[in-house]
Parts: sequence; C-alpha cells; structure tokens
Amino acid sequence: MKISEIISSLKNNIKKLTNHLLCCQARFTSETNVNEPAEESEALTTEAFYVQRTTSPSPHYLGGPTLHSGSECPECGREVTLTWDLDLTAPDIPATLKGGYGSLQRLPLYVCSQCSVLSYQVLADDKIACFPHGDLDWCFDNESPHYETRPEIQRQPIRLYPMSPEIDALWKKHHYLYNQESLDDLESAQLQGYFDSLDVAPDDLDDYSQLCGDPYWIQRSRTSDCPNPQCKAGATTKRLAHISPTDSPGLGDSIGYFNFQFMACPACFSISVQYECT
Repeated sequence: MKISEIISSLKNNIKKLTNHLLCCQARFTSETNVNEPAEESEALTTEAFYVQRTTSPSPHYLGGPTLHSGSECPECGREVTLTWDLDLTAPDIPATLKGGYGSLQRLPLYVCSQCSVLSYQVLADDKIACFPHGDLDWCFDNESPHYETRPEIQRQPIRLYPMSPEIDALWKKHHYLYNQESLDDLESAQLQGYFDSLDVAPDDLDDYSQLCGDPYWIQRSRTSDCPNPQCKAGATTKRLAHISPTDSPGLGDSIGYFNFQFMACPACFSISVQYECT
C-alpha cells in the first residue's frame, strides 16, 4: 500500500472516530437532561395572598365551630379545630382552588389541636374524611403543646390581600437570612411599599399568614406524598397555606404559638397540615 493511501485511510478513520465521539457526546447530554429535570415548584398556584384579620365584613373567617361530620382525629379521637373557613365562591379566591374543590361552597382548614397535625379530604360542605397521620417520627412523644387548649377558636373575619409573585419572592427572601441572602435597599423599599398600601400590615414581617403562593418554611419543607390512600395519582403535595398564630389573634390562645403549614394534593386536593416551631 502506498503512503498516500495509508494517509488517506487514516484520515477517514479519524473522521469516523470524531463523528462517533460527537454522537456519543450528544446522546450523553440528552440523557443527562432527561435524568436531571428542572426543579419543580412546590406552590399549588402562584396566586398569593397575605391574610389578616379585618373589622370589615368578609366572606372568609378565622376560627368558629367545627362545620363538618367526620371531623374526629383518627389518632386521638378529639374533634378537630377550624383555623380558616374560606368562601370558595368569593371573587378573590384563586381559580385553582375553585376548580380543584369543584362544587364546594367553602374550604375549611382544620388541624387537630392535640396532635398538631391532620390529613383529610373535604367530601361535601358538611362532611370530611380524616386519614391516619402515618409516620410522625419527627414529632417526639408529648411534644405537642396543645393538650389542654380549647378546641374552638373565636370566629372573626379575615381578608385576603393579593400579592404579586415579586412581592411573594421578596417576602420569602426576607426570611431566608441563613442562606446569606438579604434584601437590598430597593427590594426593602418595594416590600415596605406593598405593606404601606394595605389597610392592615403585620406587626412583624417575620410573622404573617399567607394563602397559596410560595410561603417560607421555618424549619424544612413539609411537602410529601398525597395522604389520601384512595388517590392513585402518585402526586406530591403542594403549598396551600401558611398560618401564623401571632398574626391571627385568638389562634395563638387556642392552639399555641406555632406556624401551621397546609399542603394540598394537586390531583385529588386532599389536605395535610403539620406545625413548625417559631
């Protein structure tokens, strides 16, 4: 074989090898993108609302008597406590909740005041089904501070104040100082401007209540598998509400000074709630 033929053969082989390596690189990149999807949002809906008491008439309430049958805690047998009672027909309710809860007129957010947790599905405007709590290894024996509290919170109206996604993100960033993040002057002014526009602002920006959006976690995310054993969607719960007792007078007196994190399954809209220490 002539030298020119050998060189030509080598060039062809190098070209084939180069093309093979490029194909392998493209396939590897594609497989990597499939195996590492973008982080999924934990919010049930990006529509967010700051929730605060009001002296004006409102279709939404904090507290009141238990409204549904089936409202006994499956673990301790105690009647559950109503925190928020939301009117799903009101114009300020997010469309995600209106659609998810179908023909329901009202959405009750319950918690067991003794166990400090609860999982349930709202079956009708007068009936709920509670589910066993499951593994509570994060909750130590006798950790709940609510054993001696009364099960009913004094009923009072609350108002939903819309928050833009930008304000929602700034409020969350304000709390995550341990991530070495803090608001700059412009962000602080933007956040303060939002609260200055409200009828009632929180006494402390570190304690507030929020419906939907992306509220912060004091300790860690409480999202988990859907608590409903009949739900076959295999979905992970999304953030529904963050209730701060110090921002809701009467709740702290009845339940204890803890934040309650409510989650909802995006498929069957069953609800679970756990508490976090403030």
